[in-house]
This record gives sequence, structure tokens and C-alpha cells, in this order.
Amino acid sequence: MNFWIGYYLFSLAALLFTIFSPKYTKVVLAIYLFSIWFIGAFRYMYGADYYMYELLFESGNADAVLFSAPSIEPTFYMMVDLYNELGLSYQAMFVTYETIILFFFYKGLDVFFQTGRQRLMMTLLYATTTLTGGYFFGLNGMRQAAAMSILFFASKYVLSHDLKRFIIFFTISVLFHYSAVLFFPIYFLSRKKIPSTCAIIGVLLSFCLTITGVTQRIFFSVVSTLATIYGKYEGQIDLLNVDAGTFPPSSLFTLIVFLFILFLYYRDKIFNKDDCEISTYLYNASVVYVCFRTLMSFVVEGSNVAAIIHRFEIYFLFLFFAFIVYVLRVRRLYLQVGFLLVWILVFGIVNLKSFYNGIYDPLITIPPSVATDKVEDQFNFELFR
Repeated sequence: MNFWIGYYLFSLAALLFTIFSPKYTKVVLAIYLFSIWFIGAFRYMYGADYYMYELLFESGNADAVLFSAPSIEPTFYMMVDLYNELGLSYQAMFVTYETIILFFFYKGLDVFFQTGRQRLMMTLLYATTTLTGGYFFGLNGMRQAAAMSILFFASKYVLSHDLKRFIIFFTISVLFHYSAVLFFPIYFLSRKKIPSTCAIIGVLLSFCLTITGVTQRIFFSVVSTLATIYGKYEGQIDLLNVDAGTFPPSSLFTLIVFLFILFLYYRDKIFNKDDCEISTYLYNASVVYVCFRTLMSFVVEGSNVAAIIHRFEIYFLFLFFAFIVYVLRVRRLYLQVGFLLVWILVFGIVNLKSFYNGIYDPLITIPPSVATDKVEDQFNFELFR
């Protein structure tokens, strides 16, 4: 737990430092991004499935990987083949993924933001919510994080209406994680703004469907059908535990934040600025994200299949963060800093409480480092076998 407490304090320090020394904002951003990269690239035993990835890598070749994990993406088993030929260790694979994640995330920042403070705000939202680009809660998410960052950068071609280049980067993202196919419709989100009435009704309807248990029943029906068809997750469905009527605090907080940002968006008439296409794109993507997240905000625990409920909205997460920063950028500094302070504190408390409870609750999947408190501050620098 000490590691994670220090992580959030470090994030707060990065934010506060830019207030008192704004001319060093770019330096702080560079140090913060490097720290994220270092932690994610050289982690040791972070994530519930770390050991599984180590075994897959050490199987030695693509055929062995596909035999053990037939649904794994081409970029993974090609990396296994290449790195084993070069004599590299599995840790080099994590270094590669983390580099890809943060490279495209950083390039994506240039698409929407011009100042160092705006880029730092976006990075802090990202790093304190998802526990950085490496996705410490499970290394299956590492592949998806790479796909997310590539698609975040591909927003550049959505806004320039360059379908050819968008498809190129979209295809690359799918090769990192197949679920990236869900992102394709976003190419059309910059064309026409979703009416405010429809947005609010959609969010409230999603909330009602979730707290009444409708989305839970749909989830179990779909997962059971897929398990029957594909023979996957069959043994895990019976292990699931559903907390009916529970709406996670983090989702409730996200919903409140969205409504607050939406209020500022329309009050300040940001959509009438010169760059209205960007605002339309971010606004539409945020509406989609909040609706999806709200629909999937029921508590399911007990097996790995529970993780798939957040495989859908996650591709719109970066754009939701960008929308927040985009709206706040025209507000006074005290509101920007105050908002980020609240955000970091809320998600710090939620995540730390989740980790603490997870140590004593066998139904909650948590990183082994948190449970044992022995390896959370250790790193692996052996890049060669």
C-alpha cells in the first residue's frame, strides 16, 4: 500500500509544483511521463496475470503461444517469436508495450492541446484514474492500453477527415487488441453534435437501466450465450457474484463530473468557438463514454470474466478526459487546479480503499504486489535471457 500512497502523493506534487513554478510545467510533465514509463516498463509481478504472460513468452514461439492462448493478437505472438530469437527476456516485451502506450498517448496530446499545463492536466487525469498507462490491475489490459493510445493519436485523422490514414492506425490498434474494433464508429462522431436533450436523456436512461438491474440481466444473457458458442468463460460464469442495485462510487463521481462539465460547456458556449469541430468530437465521444460506463456500472466479482464489462467504454476514456481539459482550459487557474485536486483525491481514496479491501476479500482480483506488500516496490531490469 505504501507504493500506491506514494504514487498519488507524487501526482499531487506534480500538480502543485506547476502552480508555484509554472515556467517549469514542461519539465514536470517530462519527469512525470518518464516516471510512469519507468514504473510500467520495469514492473515486477504487477498484475494478476503477470506470471501467465511470463509463461507464454518463455514458451518460445508463436505456435506454442497460440496453442495456450488461441485468441491472442498477432503483435503479441510475433513479439514472442522475435524477442526469443534475439535472446531478449519477457521484461523487454513489457518495455516495448509501455513505450508504445506512452509514445502514442503523448503524440495524441499534441492533437488537442497547445500548452504544457493542458497536457499535464490530461496526463494527471489519465494516470490517477487508470493507474497509469501500464494498467497495473492486469497485464491483459496492457495490450488494450496500447490499442487505446494508438486510437487516441488517430483522432488526428478523424478531425482532418483522412479516412485512409485513420483506417491504417485503426487496423494497427486491432492487431494489439481485437476489442479495438468497437472504436471504428467514432470516425463519424465529429460530423454532427448530439443534441443536449438527447445526451441528458441518454445518460439518465442508462442510469435507470443499471440501478434497476436490466443491464445486469442483459450482461449475463450475452456472456452465457458467448460462452456456449465459443467455449470460453464457461467455468467462470458460475463463480460470478453480483451486487444488485449497487452503483460504484467512481461511476457516480464520473457521472457528476460529466454533468458539471456539460453545464460549463453550454454556459460558456464553447461549441461556438473557432475550433468547434474539436469540441463536437470530444463532446460526442464523452456522451458515448458516460452512457456506456453508466450502463456497465454494476458490480460483478468472482472471476476474470467480470473484467470484460469495462472493455467497451474504455476506448472513449481518453477523449472524455480531453473534453474535461478542453472545457476547463478557458476557466481560471483556481478552478482547473481545484478540479484536479478533487479528482486525484477521489480516485486515490477509491482505488486505495479497493486495494485495502481486496487484501481480505478473495472475490476481488488485485495485483499480487498489493496483497503481499513484498514486491510492490521491486523492479526487473533483466532485458536479456
